[in-house]
Amino acid sequence: MEGKLPGRSTVQIPLRLPVHRVDSTVRGWTLEGVHENGTADRQLQLTRVRQEKPPGEGKTPLTEAEALPPFVIVNRHLLLGLEWRSSTRIRRVSPPGTAVVLEVPLLEGESVVTDGVRVKDGNVLVNMGPNQHGMTW
Repeated sequence: MEGKLPGRSTVQIPLRLPVHRVDSTVRGWTLEGVHENGTADRQLQLTRVRQEKPPGEGKTPLTEAEALPPFVIVNRHLLLGLEWRSSTRIRRVSPPGTAVVLEVPLLEGESVVTDGVRVKDGNVLVNMGPNQHGMTW
């Protein structure tokens, strides 16, 4: 797939059917939603790499799509006993209709044991579909 993208900083691509493998080359964008082994989540998100403008040039006005990022609430429940456990719940607050792609830092010493939850560089990679209301691990 190749083509021009609209003038916004984030573009979401929902994948209606499972994708066997994704190979990508992007310039000026970061791609989220693709695993290290080439498998993909249910949606991909392209985020434009911000380039600093030279001093004296005005800022470009924000488009509606980039004015506010997705808003979620993160609840962490800690059970401190002989064996320490934690559970984390992400709940969408922003209206449905767009995917939520974000990273949630793990607590020091925390490791995720829930199947299907991706961790990279000490962060949980959250990728919720446009109509998904939350996720837990």
